[in-house]
Amino acid sequence: MTGPDLSVVVPLYNKRAFIGRALASIAAQEVQPEEVIVVDDGSTDGSAEVVSDFKGLPIRLIRQQNAGVSVARNRGIAYARCDWVAFLDADDEYLPGAIKSMRDARDMYPGASVVFGRSVHGVPEPAMSAQHYELVPDYFDYLLGKGAHEMHSSSVLVRKAAIEAAGLFPPGICIGEDTDTWMRLGCLFSLVRIDSPVSVYHIADGESGWQGQQGTDPYWFATYAQWRDAERIPAERRRSAGRYLEFCKLQQVIFHALARQRGAAFRKLFMSVRWTSAPKVILAKTLLIALMPSLIGRTDRSRKRRIG
Repeated sequence: MTGPDLSVVVPLYNKRAFIGRALASIAAQEVQPEEVIVVDDGSTDGSAEVVSDFKGLPIRLIRQQNAGVSVARNRGIAYARCDWVAFLDADDEYLPGAIKSMRDARDMYPGASVVFGRSVHGVPEPAMSAQHYELVPDYFDYLLGKGAHEMHSSSVLVRKAAIEAAGLFPPGICIGEDTDTWMRLGCLFSLVRIDSPVSVYHIADGESGWQGQQGTDPYWFATYAQWRDAERIPAERRRSAGRYLEFCKLQQVIFHALARQRGAAFRKLFMSVRWTSAPKVILAKTLLIALMPSLIGRTDRSRKRRIG
């Protein structure tokens, strides 16, 4: 079945071993996209040749000199003929029914500009079993709720005009560039959540390096500050966006505390976190986790003095 009026953009850089799997997962969809735009970002391992040889999909292969994943995605968006664009990283894959589910969620809530599902690290059983669509008027309020999951680049369908209005993907940023884009979209538009997996995130196959960035400020922190100061965040999103920012800072405090990086934990907690804006329950939990090593250390020292 074809005709859901959507393009799939696949950024590609040296993923010869995986791009065939990604394309095959699109070809296996019950509902096919109007087009698949693969932007080869200067691959040197023959990845583009695998795409050229692939049969069974309306593929448009665009080649460019290496400029990074953001530039590749942005170029794919610019070339897209459809009003809606989905993304699939070259080392990930769609689950069966993914495109149909994204299309149905879009059609159920025509006022929303973004559709997102879950991305999992292994194929669930059964794949795409329960499908429930939920309108998300405020992305940040949603992220602060129980059981929330962030958008992932291989599980998003977005109105082309919306992502262009939000500023597309930030060139030159290799880690967290997608999160920055989702946050800007969350400031401006309502979304629809699919409460089921739509893609498999093959983290072992990628080379994003995000693990090494844990505990450091993500790129979107600076974007948030710029948008706040320029009053680009709509009034109805300012409180929720601010609370989510402080929530993320508290998560950094917990990361440093559990890693026994207590100096970094306390600097973030007392010099960066705005306690008045932070979610109170998470703040209390963070204080307990951050202070407990100190309390345990004092107890141990007191015990040793009594024994001595």
